[in-house]
Amino acid sequence: SPLPRTEKIIKKHTEMLQWAAEKRFKDPEKHFDIIRKFHGEETIRRTMLLRACKHHESKRKAMIALVSQREHILDWLVDWCWTVDPRYAGTAVPTLLPWIPWQKQIEFFEFTYNRYLNREDALYEKSRDAGATWLFSLMFLFEWRWSSGFTGGIGSRTLDYVDQKDNPKCVFWKIRQIMKMQPKWWYPAGWDPKEHDKIANMTNPENGSVISGEGGDNIGAGDRRSLFFIDEAALLDHQEKVFTALSQTSNCIFSLSTVRGMNYWGKMRHSGRVKVFVFDWQDDPRKNKEWHDNEIATNDPVVIAQEVDRNYQAAIEGLMIDVKHFDAALGFQASDEGPCKAGLDVAAGGKNKSSLTMMKGIVMRPPKQWDIGNGVDLTYKVIEECNDEGVEWLNYDKIGVGFAVSSTLDRTEEKMRFVHFPVDAGGSPSSEFYEELNKTGKEAFVNAKAEWWYLFSRRLSKTWEHVNGVQKYPLEELISIE
Repeated sequence: SPLPRTEKIIKKHTEMLQWAAEKRFKDPEKHFDIIRKFHGEETIRRTMLLRACKHHESKRKAMIALVSQREHILDWLVDWCWTVDPRYAGTAVPTLLPWIPWQKQIEFFEFTYNRYLNREDALYEKSRDAGATWLFSLMFLFEWRWSSGFTGGIGSRTLDYVDQKDNPKCVFWKIRQIMKMQPKWWYPAGWDPKEHDKIANMTNPENGSVISGEGGDNIGAGDRRSLFFIDEAALLDHQEKVFTALSQTSNCIFSLSTVRGMNYWGKMRHSGRVKVFVFDWQDDPRKNKEWHDNEIATNDPVVIAQEVDRNYQAAIEGLMIDVKHFDAALGFQASDEGPCKAGLDVAAGGKNKSSLTMMKGIVMRPPKQWDIGNGVDLTYKVIEECNDEGVEWLNYDKIGVGFAVSSTLDRTEEKMRFVHFPVDAGGSPSSEFYEELNKTGKEAFVNAKAEWWYLFSRRLSKTWEHVNGVQKYPLEELISIE
């Protein structure tokens, strides 16, 4: 817990940010004036504290004793740390700001130190502008300064994102910025930046602690680390390779990122195997619904999905199916009156499974899956299932691994209560004319599979419009997914 005076400053700061957020669009001048006034008062307070420590040795010693303890990292942050926001350039607010955390950032330290001290990995999912990289920079600098033998590793998609002199995007730039604003008595004994601060390597001459950086596929190739932090982990080219290498480098790996779809990092986040800390935009007192609505109105939907709303399905460009349309079908309750039909996807073996999906009326049921490697055995299993469920017709793969199914269905004497249709995903699209595209299927799609996905996408979008009252459609044009 921070000191009472620190708690008061944090509370006042949060209230100020919320008040300023209310004025952001209604009265921009007032918005900046609120922030400027608070930070002006805070700068005066810190200046007086600096002066007191400079002229009174006893106060300086007491302050060193305080800020060197992990338990008081928040007090150090509120009294001595500054951050930079270039977006304030040209406004009434200076770009160099006293750094005061809000509640979610305070929770970050408790969560992160619990993981670090227990030697556990953690994953951090963030909305943009959460200040998360700054928080890791602060933690690394604190451990480097006060913990003997600390070896911290920092990685990103290239070494230039870890450290490149005078580049604010880099993690080391943020570490140096925090360090630059510290009073002289804070620095390690014998500190010489020319000797101890190299590109992607910073050494503490007093206690031997080191912070070093690595980039790209070289992450994890270095010596052992007390702690390793990966910035924007979801953007790494070879994520599985990096995390495998790091497992031998450190027993405490922290990876931070905005979302980029269900890649290796995204799957790891949802695996349940690693503890997760989430920075949501709603945790930021500078932001409210009005801010969010403005972001949606002024940015690309993919940018909003990945950078703000942390949506793994929508954070991919070129999707044929909008995730909100799919969610609408999942929540749409409909009668299953009507014919029962089925589709069979034949697997090639290995980890893949053959999948039989049935649809009764407009209600799609969960698929039935088997790892039956023999096409003949699979066919008889499908016949049994379709007969039992009252399927009226079945579509199935006829090419490649589906040939055995096609051959068996054509030759078997087993009684089938359904008709079956072999389909070729790579075959030609239809000649149907699509008014909304002003093209025929043959003109619009590269193959039959592309046309089928489009038809499924259109059915989902109609369901979303129907559910949300945009436009009503006949039920047979919609879909309900159990």
